[in-house]
Order: sequence, then structure tokens, then C-alpha cells
Amino acid sequence: MAADSWGRISKFSEFLLFTFAKEKNMINITIRILVGAFLGALVSLAYYKFMGCRTGTCPITSDPYASALFGVVVGGILAVIIRSE
Repeated sequence: MAADSWGRISKFSEFLLFTFAKEKNMINITIRILVGAFLGALVSLAYYKFMGCRTGTCPITSDPYASALFGVVVGGILAVIIRSE
């Protein structure tokens, strides 16, 4: 049973690798999303550090983890939306 599931995983990974190799832009899009997410996290953590909510009533800016997660999501989305062609 385990060998069968490993074979399925192997076939799926081969399919993904073939798909990524087929799509020349996929690597660029992935890098763009990762860079955007990283920059979003940095910006949101800087916002938390220097301007964040001191009272704890703000759901995003009162917690550094929530702030970083929000920045990762927004940065990743903006990286996909903003295209440099």
C-alpha cells in the first residue's frame, strides 16, 4: 500500500516538474510571489514596530505575527497583480 502511494506521489511530482518546465514564466511568477511576500512581511513588521497599535485593540497591528501574516498575503497578491513586462 505504501509503495502504491509513493508511486502516486512520484507521478504527481513528475507531472508538476513537467508543468513547471513547460511554463517558462512559472519560475518567474513564483520568485515574484516569494519576493513580494517577503517584502510585505518586512513592511508590515516595520509598521508594527514603529506605528503599531499600543493599546492592543487593533486586530492586525497589535500582534507581530498577525501583522506579518497580513503583509505576506498582501505582498504576495500585489506581486501577482503588478506586472513588470
